[in-house]
Amino acid sequence: MDEMCASTEWKPNTAETYLKKQVRSVITKVNDKYNVAPHFVYLSESDFIERTSQKEKILPTYQRVSYDSILMYEFLMPLTREDLLKLSLDRLFYRDSLEEQLKLLDESNFHRVIPREETENDLQYIKKIAQMISKYFGGYSILHANGRFRADSLCTQQQAVGKRYIIDETTAIVRFIIPLTTSSKRHGIKFDASPVAPTSSNSTDRELELVRTLFFSLFAEVVVHSIQGEDQIWLVETLAGRQKLYTWEVS
Repeated sequence: MDEMCASTEWKPNTAETYLKKQVRSVITKVNDKYNVAPHFVYLSESDFIERTSQKEKILPTYQRVSYDSILMYEFLMPLTREDLLKLSLDRLFYRDSLEEQLKLLDESNFHRVIPREETENDLQYIKKIAQMISKYFGGYSILHANGRFRADSLCTQQQAVGKRYIIDETTAIVRFIIPLTTSSKRHGIKFDASPVAPTSSNSTDRELELVRTLFFSLFAEVVVHSIQGEDQIWLVETLAGRQKLYTWEVS
C-alpha cells in the first residue's frame, strides 16, 4: 500500500478505494501482500488508463459454460445473392419487422412446440414466438468459398471447347450456430477438458424440435425466397457430429 501511494501520490484512502473497486480485477491480496494478476501483462498502458477511468473492472471475469449439443445450419448459395440475403435476414432481428413476418406465417406451425394459451390473442401469441426466436437466434455468419463446377452435361474436352463448361464461382456459406441450453454445463475457474459422451434427454429432444421448427418455419423460408432463381439450394444441418443435407430443387 505504501509503495502504491508513493508511486501514484495518492492518499491512503484513495488507494484503498481503487483497490476495492477499479483495480480489484488485476490485484490479488495474499498474506497481507498485494500481487499483480498474471493476465495483467496482456493489457497495454493506454488500455489500462482508459478502462480505469470508465469501468469498475479493468479486466473482465468470465463464467465458463460448455454445451454438449449444438445445432448448426449452413446454406450454400452464389455470392451474387448476398446483399439481398443480408437485407432479408437482418429484418428478422428487429422486433417490428420480425412480428410482421410472423403474421404472414401459419401460426399452427408453432403450436406443437410453443403452446398457445386460451387467453392469448393473436398479437400476444406472435410476441411469444418472437421472444422465443430472440432467445436462440442472435445473428449469423457469412463465409466465402472459391470453387468450380460443371455447368453442362458430361462431355469430352473437345466437345467442351467454346462452351461454358467448367465455371468459376464464389459461394457464400450462411451459417447459424445454436447452442442447446438444456445441454449446458457450468465450470469453475477452468474448463473440465475430460472427454464426456454426449447424452440425450427428453428436455434436449424437445428443445431440438423447438429450434428446428423456428428455423425451418422462418429463417429457411426467408433465405429460400430471398434467392429465387437458383435451380437448387443446399442446406447442411450438423448435430452431434452427424450431418444431413436438405435441398430445394426447381420442379
